[in-house]
Amino acid sequence: MFVWSGVTNRFAIAWLVVGWLAAAGPALGQAPWEYSPYQVQVWLACDDATIPAALQAELAQGLARRAETVHGAAWDLEVVPPAEGLRTRTQAELNRLTVDDVQNAASEALSRDKLILVSIARDDGWFRVRARELDCRTQQWSVVAEREAPSVEALESILWDLVNRVFTPVAKIESVDGNTIVARTRAGGLVIDEDSPLLIKPDSALRPIIRRSDRSGKTSPNGIQVPAWTLLRVDEVTRAQLRCQLVSGFRSPIPAKAGQRTERLALLVRSEWPETRLVLESRTSPSRPLGGYDVFQFEGRDAEAKLLGTTAIDGSIVLPSNDGQVMSLLVRSGGQLLARLPVVPGQAPELVAKVVDDDGRLQAEGFVLAFQSRVMDLVARRELVAAQFKKQLAAGKIEEAQRTLEEFRSLETRADLMRVLDQQQQSITSRDRVTELRIQRLFADARKLLLKFLDPETGNQLASQLAAARSRSPVANPASAPATNDASALAAPERP
Repeated sequence: MFVWSGVTNRFAIAWLVVGWLAAAGPALGQAPWEYSPYQVQVWLACDDATIPAALQAELAQGLARRAETVHGAAWDLEVVPPAEGLRTRTQAELNRLTVDDVQNAASEALSRDKLILVSIARDDGWFRVRARELDCRTQQWSVVAEREAPSVEALESILWDLVNRVFTPVAKIESVDGNTIVARTRAGGLVIDEDSPLLIKPDSALRPIIRRSDRSGKTSPNGIQVPAWTLLRVDEVTRAQLRCQLVSGFRSPIPAKAGQRTERLALLVRSEWPETRLVLESRTSPSRPLGGYDVFQFEGRDAEAKLLGTTAIDGSIVLPSNDGQVMSLLVRSGGQLLARLPVVPGQAPELVAKVVDDDGRLQAEGFVLAFQSRVMDLVARRELVAAQFKKQLAAGKIEEAQRTLEEFRSLETRADLMRVLDQQQQSITSRDRVTELRIQRLFADARKLLLKFLDPETGNQLASQLAAARSRSPVANPASAPATNDASALAAPERP
């Protein structure tokens, strides 16, 4: 069994420096985080049948030596075999291991900052090396990184490269002021090399994570919260301090204040794949793909949103990798903004977004727009016929006015259109509550239009004018006069 640690005299000296900085005063609250090294444990799982014990010990020693040389006091590295019961699984199922697996096999490992699991096997003379990181504080796994080494001489370097590749820097959020976030990088004050993978660079993307702990400091059950569709864009870096911009699809996704048992953390987000397939699905149950929705890239208030494309019939759109930078997406349907989705293209092979199913509203909007045109056309026709009627009446053309009144009554009425509106609203519904409310508002606006422009009393008023004109006529035409003397019978009221 091998156990190699990276604790050195240099580390001890660094702690003396930390003590001096803490005593200085201003940095008192920052020293424990900014000047504390990462506690890193590497589980090295090797195939005993193809990799001798002496080589395993040499690899473990080489990792500790390189950590001391490259990262210095910023890393406290320990290399050990995997916990009992996880050795075989680390080799065969590295991508399937869970936090519970680690907790059940070696709960003390979760007290560190980082647990890096490494699997090494030999096949046809080549060494296959795989690595995966578990950030113990946030309980987040990295992707599985994999490489092949052609020889023993190259194995140590490739092993070291993979360990650094899966390592994910962590920052602690210090303040939240609207969309401005200030954070500090763990061990950032101990890093000398500006190109160190332990640092977070400008224009990087961070994923905020809220951690709640119990009285003993351990993570509470269900104590890890990852705000959905929320990222931090690093705008400015001053040593270990990060000034970031919050980009989120939600309001106030990060608590404005942290408590004694609540930590606001953030992990670096990398672009690991050449592209990300974004899939839009309805948030109703059962969900369904949302095809035909427009996806825009939004770069700021003063910039015009750029159309990236429209989702396919399966609700998908492909986003090419952009070197790990935050991309703010807007999802629209028929001009209606449905979602804001910040992503780092390449952060995952596929992302699924549950958004408002807008198809019902779009259908209702199309109908209401056509209906409004129908109403306004009817209003114009009624006005023309009414004007013609009044002109004929003023000229004393009683019989022509009578025929024009009958033409007016043959036009659609408010009641006719109300029935059409009711029937259509019954056929256009949505299981999504937001969409259903929007549909109801559209139909309510259509009803207001009917109430405003189509007065059912207009026909009755014209009939009364005709009856009055007949009674004032000095000469009645016996051939065309009605059998009754009741003037109201000359013009029946307009049907409702």
